[in-house]
Amino acid sequence: MIDLNLMAIFARVVEAESFAEAARRMNTSRSAVSKAVAKLEKTLGARLVNRTTRHLSLTEIGSLIADHCCRILEEADQGERLVASFTTEPRGVLRVSASVAFGTLHIAPALAEFLPRLQQAQPLAEWNACLLALLERFYLADEDEERQLQLIRSQLADWQTQLGEARFDQPITADLLQDYLGSVLGESRSSQRFLAGQVNFCTLMPMRSIPFRQVCLLGMNDGVYPRTLPPMGFDLMAVASRRGDRSRRDDDRYLFLEALLSAQQGLYISYQGFSAQDNSEKVPSVLLAELIDYVRQGFVLAGDEDLDDDTSGRRLLEHLIVAHPLTPYSPAYFYPEPGSGLFTYAADWLPALSPERGAANFQSGDLPLPAEWGREQGLELAELLRFYRQPARYFLNRRLKVWFELEEATIEDSEPFELDGLQHYQLKALLLDAHLTEGESEARRHRLQLSGLLPQGWFGSLLLEEIDGEMGKLAARLRPWTGDKQAVEIDIALAQGQLQGWIDTQKGRALVVKPGSFNGKDLLLAWIQHLCLSLSSAPGDTLLFDAKQSLRLPRLAVDEARPRLAALVALWTQGMKRPLPFFPSTAWEWLKGIEKDPAKPEEADKAALARFNGGYMVTGEGQDVYVARCFPELDDEVLAQLQGLAREHLTPLHQALEELQ
Repeated sequence: MIDLNLMAIFARVVEAESFAEAARRMNTSRSAVSKAVAKLEKTLGARLVNRTTRHLSLTEIGSLIADHCCRILEEADQGERLVASFTTEPRGVLRVSASVAFGTLHIAPALAEFLPRLQQAQPLAEWNACLLALLERFYLADEDEERQLQLIRSQLADWQTQLGEARFDQPITADLLQDYLGSVLGESRSSQRFLAGQVNFCTLMPMRSIPFRQVCLLGMNDGVYPRTLPPMGFDLMAVASRRGDRSRRDDDRYLFLEALLSAQQGLYISYQGFSAQDNSEKVPSVLLAELIDYVRQGFVLAGDEDLDDDTSGRRLLEHLIVAHPLTPYSPAYFYPEPGSGLFTYAADWLPALSPERGAANFQSGDLPLPAEWGREQGLELAELLRFYRQPARYFLNRRLKVWFELEEATIEDSEPFELDGLQHYQLKALLLDAHLTEGESEARRHRLQLSGLLPQGWFGSLLLEEIDGEMGKLAARLRPWTGDKQAVEIDIALAQGQLQGWIDTQKGRALVVKPGSFNGKDLLLAWIQHLCLSLSSAPGDTLLFDAKQSLRLPRLAVDEARPRLAALVALWTQGMKRPLPFFPSTAWEWLKGIEKDPAKPEEADKAALARFNGGYMVTGEGQDVYVARCFPELDDEVLAQLQGLAREHLTPLHQALEELQ
């Protein structure tokens, strides 16, 4: 009989791929490990390891023996754990040796605190807090032990997440918690061996024809299996094969046969029947096609013995082969035909079959505000401004933790003869700042031409001349109002809580500058800051400058500014519970149209729709992915809500705006 110790040492050598590393892990000498492997080779009568000065490799017999050793050791470990589970269960009286002072001050209070909590059923959140407190109280772990404790914490967090997704909130007994932690912690190892769990994912490996109850072969498409590897230039077996040479294609056919023989109760084979790009038909692997033909010709369904070969074969294949729809929300999954074999557990896709559209189908009810956004914590001015930049985006990001942006690096395939909108705006901002700090400068223009920020050749020169002149005029209008900068603290008491933040002022005024043109969103943000400035300890005017116009918001009285700011904060509270049908630029276009000619509301509605939907070279607010998810279209219901919000919150802004003289 082979010594199990020798097999264990050989398994450690295979795992470490080195005699020296295996000796270090087992805390023994290299010579002892080498002698043990040599003794095992002598016992078996075959060489297991090819030894060189730089590399260790297994022979063909060594590979087979290594797999058997791993399985035998795994079985031994399972038996040891099984015995330990019956012998290590705590029973009887626990005796703790400690000094009287230490036991009185530390151990006795801890036992009195934790024992009642460990003996009663409680929700997993309370179990989690109890166990974490227990670990924190009783364990001072070193670096190696900290990994084990972190594994316990991560398993508890994962289980809590799973139960939360399943909406399971019933109390959990101590026995159930012990069984779960024992199972997951027993399976959680840094290196998993083959056959380590209930479901094993692996490639088709030779000499692994181990019986399994269920065998699943995935992705058996033509060109994928059997594998087609291009031959290397120095591969003589590919260019000048001889009788007896190894054939990878024949190896794959043999592996496929081994997989079929390993299935004891069920065999599942899948392949992609249609292309995901153009829905064109894709054929299965040659081996699978041969298996299908063999089954069709050699077997029939019960009761079809008297039918002809074509009919019985067709009925058999219809029974064995299940064609799955391409999309997970196909009605065939939710309303399957009898005998189709289709089903689904993804109930989240069921609303996609509903013909209803719009915000009413987005969520069933209002979300409660989180505890950290209560009255006591207050609200930051920066958060309020971030909300009004895009209310729908803010709701999905902050409340639902959903982001639709895909940060992918793209390489431009064309020469930059013109700038896009963002680059155009950034260049304007750069030139405006340079005009305010440096004034007119030919050196700056030359530096920009050499920076690579401009289009190539004369295109860049013409664009720079145009933008530089435009920003020079804006800087000339802005320069008399710039001066000493001062940060004004905002600390306003409202019914919803305290609104806090800072606003930068110059010469006692707030300046809002945009190198382009103001839209409704820009004006609304400036209006919110102006209301806060009017309620601060240093109230003043707010001046707005863009490339075409200069506007002014005069100082407001406290009794006028406070209710308007409170209404905007209340609207923020409403927008935290569900998507808010408020699009600042669209609402501003509608308000301008209705104020210009109240007798023609259809013209105002048309202007709002044009701003929401966008057009040629113009991006509408409705084209934003977040707005499109919450409000696919500006229908009559959404437009009516938008008009009400615009009248309430933007009309005071429209009335207060005046031209700066």
